[in-house]
Amino acid sequence: MAAPGPGESSSLRALASSVGVIDRYVDNDGVEREASTETLRSVLAAMGVDGAAPERCVESPPPATLARCVDHRERLGDRRGFGLWANLYAVRGDRGLGVGNITDLRALVELAASAGASFVGISPLHAHRNRHPDVSPYCGLSRIFRNPIYVDVEAVPEFSRCPSARAQLDAESARVVALRASDELDYAAIADLHHRLMGELYDALVASGGERMAQLEEFRARRDGLVNDYGVFLALTEQLGVDWRSWPADLRDPRSSAVRDFADQHAVDVGRHVFAQFELERQLSVVTADVSRLGVEIGLYQDLALGSSPDGFDAWAFPGMFVQGVSLGAPPDAYSSHGQDWAIPPVDPRRIADDDYRYWRLVLRSAMEHSGALRVDHAMGLTRQFWVPHGATPSAGCYVRYPLRPLLQVLGEESRRYDCIVVAEDLGTVPVGFDADLADAQALSSRVLLFERDPDGQFQDASRYSDRALVTANTHDHPTLAAWAGARDIELRRQLGLIETDDQLSAAREERAADVRWLGERLGLAADASVAALTAAAYEFLARTPCPLVGVSLDDLAGETDPVNIPGVSPDRYPSWTRRMTTSLAEVAGERGALAVLAAVAAARRG
Repeated sequence: MAAPGPGESSSLRALASSVGVIDRYVDNDGVEREASTETLRSVLAAMGVDGAAPERCVESPPPATLARCVDHRERLGDRRGFGLWANLYAVRGDRGLGVGNITDLRALVELAASAGASFVGISPLHAHRNRHPDVSPYCGLSRIFRNPIYVDVEAVPEFSRCPSARAQLDAESARVVALRASDELDYAAIADLHHRLMGELYDALVASGGERMAQLEEFRARRDGLVNDYGVFLALTEQLGVDWRSWPADLRDPRSSAVRDFADQHAVDVGRHVFAQFELERQLSVVTADVSRLGVEIGLYQDLALGSSPDGFDAWAFPGMFVQGVSLGAPPDAYSSHGQDWAIPPVDPRRIADDDYRYWRLVLRSAMEHSGALRVDHAMGLTRQFWVPHGATPSAGCYVRYPLRPLLQVLGEESRRYDCIVVAEDLGTVPVGFDADLADAQALSSRVLLFERDPDGQFQDASRYSDRALVTANTHDHPTLAAWAGARDIELRRQLGLIETDDQLSAAREERAADVRWLGERLGLAADASVAALTAAAYEFLARTPCPLVGVSLDDLAGETDPVNIPGVSPDRYPSWTRRMTTSLAEVAGERGALAVLAAVAAARRG
């Protein structure tokens, strides 16, 4: 195909701009990148813009005033708080089927309360298939519904009076012991056993009726029919395969008579899936009550992913809401020099305002419902998202504009509805002015110890940190402190080919050794200080910063060295999201070093 002439290229870029496509941006290294005409054509085609006439983005007019999110001082007063955060699925508890569950979350709340913490943070609870490679909590079936694998089956009220469920669990005892002992999650085995047991418990509930059955029906009604739609969707996947886009046309329409007929014919299967959501909400409600009883002022700090799977429930249930032909991703940065493609379809910025932002509100309400704080992953997506055309390399993507002020308005309204603090994950390629928008919305920012450097590359003094941020030593995308200090992440990157030559490996090792030395100096440690001493000093340092909230990683307390996730690496190369903790929660809670770290953080926060 011949290259477009200057006039054609100019008109194409004008058309792209008119629908919110941003044809150039400045990357993390300060380099301006321009989208190719091929990329612009692909993005416009995905949006259904054929080039015949410009079409404006559909945006609600920005409010005259902005609804502001709940401020941390409304929950803590003038005190500075701290909390524990963990990847719930990775937590190793005393029972269960081999995955961290809501009972383990209760134990984590109790540990936090005993340490004087203000919150407990967890990875997203979003529903996903529990089948490789679709196991990422950041790309699930739905951001509205949750993963039933977190239900503690033995804590379901029907379990004690359901002989068939108890017998089935007893019959699988050897398998359960193996699942509990494994260092990696066998999602499929756990999910299959869990689903069978929950099916037995649902049948027991139906047979007994009574108050619990009435509560289940009330739950269905309160969810405005959407939870029933979710049950129907899962039942359809069991019959027709996981990708709804390959189903017969009449079943791809959630409002069709064929879908209604299917729901009637498979009412038991639908009911079992609804029951799992109902019981998961009940168990979360118990944790919420524990939070209040134990004096954990903020409570649960949940996590909201940026998007969901293209073959998932949200894309099926909200026709036209998601753009096909492109994926969300990230431009080239420190994680990946080639950029990232997350295989997540973007929400159409022209449709998100439909029905008073109904989809956005449903997503927020699910995440905030049992939360005192909410982390919004990749919060820059509120103002622009990086779209990668299918078949293109991620570096060829471009940004598309989103209606920031209206989205912040809804975020503030729902924050007030649920009395929920908002923390915006604003790491990475941050657009100019976004920090001011977050401050205006009264959302906290995110800060990470390893990234807080002065212009010379040295680690910032504690006094230089933000007074409107939640600070952590790392995140789920970063190495633990033990891994960072020991350069374990560098070795993994070499094994995976992300570091291509031995010379690059040597350079990376030397740079890391210098960073470890500089951090040690900032923390006042001796040159031969242990990893445990560095971990303790790092969190005591963060506790002295002006940041109103500090998050202490359970993985750091346990000294974990393998990452839960390596961004930009496909599941066939590294099993992200499957690593379990090597240390049980009970062992961490009884370990003197871990308790000393928490005590030091609590004392520094009080001081």
